Amino acid sequence: MARIGSAVWQRSDRWIMALAVVFALIAAVLVFVVLSNSDDSTTSSDQPAAPAVNTVAVVTAASDIPARARITADMLRVSAIPTDLALTGTYSTSESLAGLTARYPIAQGEQVTTAKIGEELKDDLSLSLVIPAGKRAIAIPVKEQTNVGGLVLPGDIVDVIAIFAESGSSVDKAITLLQNVEVLAVAQEKQEPIPPAVDPAGGSTDLAETPSDVEQQPDAGTVTLAVTPDQAQLLALTSQKATLWLTLRARGDAANVEMGETNLSGFGIVPPPEE
Repeated sequence: MARIGSAVWQRSDRWIMALAVVFALIAAVLVFVVLSNSDDSTTSSDQPAAPAVNTVAVVTAASDIPARARITADMLRVSAIPTDLALTGTYSTSESLAGLTARYPIAQGEQVTTAKIGEELKDDLSLSLVIPAGKRAIAIPVKEQTNVGGLVLPGDIVDVIAIFAESGSSVDKAITLLQNVEVLAVAQEKQEPIPPAVDPAGGSTDLAETPSDVEQQPDAGTVTLAVTPDQAQLLALTSQKATLWLTLRARGDAANVEMGETNLSGFGIVPPPEE
């Protein structure tokens, strides 16, 4: 009997020890959870709250806007940006910008400011909208016979010939000054700008077309050409020393031809003797 009682007590001790271990583990887990939550709340309360950022509504470019492009509503959007990042001269709404022009290129996402905006275009009267990038517009004097019978139209391509009258011991001569030159206007008839499309790649919008209702100007006294700055100087000087003629090129003919001076000495015509 003593042995049976001893075995029973040993089994009871083992169960008690096992239960004690389980309760100890549960208690340890509970203590860990409580301490973790306490640390998190303490850390969160110790950290200062992030300061509120003041923002302002400004108009930005929804896509790249090339220089001299007419601005439309779909080119713009209103964005909220930190107040300290807003530039001087920004706009808060886009309605007032529709119909104005971009004086300089405006990149996508860039703030639109008064420094980048030009005047409103009225009836597309501005010739500057059709001048190709890097070119200048210059008017030269013409009359019907020097203007291909008055048949040259805006958008045509011409060559410019200068005829120098005899001076001193030299002979009359003709020189082709410029080739493949675009006509921007004849008298007051001019090319019209093509409304620019929104081009995400920022491509050039220096596009123009001949108006559908353009009329020939046989009595025109001037023709306006698109030339480089150097060519503009040459034409301005030559127009004071020579008579300028225009020759009309066929559509699609853009080839330049090497040409020298032409005079009448090869035909047996010599200048009169000097007095």
